[in-house]
Amino acid sequence: MTNQDAQNYFAQVVEEYVCGDISWLLGLGKDTEGKAGPLLNSVVNGIDILGGILYGFGRGMSEKRSVKFLQFHMGLQPDVAKFIYTAVRCGMAHEGVPKMGVAFFVVLAAPADQPFPLKDANNKVQINVAVFARRFLKAVCEVRKNNLAKLVHVPRPTAQETQHINKGIALVTGKFEQYYRISGNSILPLLQSSGSGSSQSAKQ
Repeated sequence: MTNQDAQNYFAQVVEEYVCGDISWLLGLGKDTEGKAGPLLNSVVNGIDILGGILYGFGRGMSEKRSVKFLQFHMGLQPDVAKFIYTAVRCGMAHEGVPKMGVAFFVVLAAPADQPFPLKDANNKVQINVAVFARRFLKAVCEVRKNNLAKLVHVPRPTAQETQHINKGIALVTGKFEQYYRISGNSILPLLQSSGSGSSQSAKQ
């Protein structure tokens, strides 16, 4: 893979997908209900991806790439970066929420220089995901400004993964017409016509 390959991956996956989602979630207005989880997930994914583009993907690289990114691009101390990886990133990746002892929330009005993370009176770690997200977006801007030449990695599936992916694609596309119908330029799912489930699906 060349630096240009990595830059293209950075532009599409990090800037368009990840930063696009984060910016959209941050811009949802004053109501914070339901925002913290998706926002935290997007930030964690972004750290994992951009850390990989900078420091490498593959087996055994997950902790290294995330911790290095948190430390060198988001300004966290090494032990704090390791904690965020272990408690937040691994929690989100394996259980869908941070590990026990970590509370997360969104306060959009928090100052940009608010300490991260925070600690409450019960020794629980508190994460304002808005602050975390804005620090990540700032780090992405810094990478684009100063570190594009250091973007050198793109994830490569193993031969076994490629085999499974290709087999899955063939199965899905081979049965495509069984589950979908084409209406003009649109592809529409064929809905089951059984009870209330189908009407709910149709509404969505």
